[in-house]
Amino acid sequence: MDMVWANRKPVKVTNTCTGWNIHTSGKTAFVTFSQRVENLDTKVVRETAEARYMEKINGDWKIVNVSVVPKPAR
Repeated sequence: MDMVWANRKPVKVTNTCTGWNIHTSGKTAFVTFSQRVENLDTKVVRETAEARYMEKINGDWKIVNVSVVPKPAR
């Protein structure tokens, strides 16, 4: 994996997140949203539905778990 990232070239993308839903309960939170990433060079678009489970640790919100589900191509 180190070699993959060492040779990786930067890619120009636009990243848009919409449809935020945030539910908090004490020191935990559950966040969902949709994300659209478009590669500006190749015009490839990827859309996902995402969820984050978060906990407040020492006063800061930390991501504990991430779930990403690709949306079907239109």
